[in-house]
Amino acid sequence: MLGLKELLIDILVRMQIWLLVNIAKILITLKKVNDKMDKKKLKSISSELKKASAMHKAQASKIDKIIKSMETKKKSIRKTKK
Repeated sequence: MLGLKELLIDILVRMQIWLLVNIAKILITLKKVNDKMDKKKLKSISSELKKASAMHKAQASKIDKIIKSMETKKKSIRKTKK
């Protein structure tokens, strides 16, 4: 028969093992959740950036047109002043 001291040590060892196993399970679950979330986040960020790039490109072309129209107006004003 085990003495009281050995029994307590056995119980504590089993509790520590149980705790470590549960911590490992929690960490594995969290990693899986984080991996899925990261993929979703990256996909949404990617799509937002693609939309933003298209939007910025369209805005840049509009600004270029405005600049060209301003240049042609300046040229026509210079010609009329001469």
